[in-house]
Amino acid sequence: MDKFSLPPSRTEAMYAPEMFGEAPHARIKVAAVKRFMGNITDR
Repeated sequence: MDKFSLPPSRTEAMYAPEMFGEAPHARIKVAAVKRFMGNITDR
């Protein structure tokens, strides 16, 4: 299992870069999925 984070999203006015906004991203957790690998009739 690993945890990942991204840098915040940033947007700015095209001709006025001093006007900008940022939005943080939540951390995400990636884990393996446990699956049942059997006969289709076993379900």
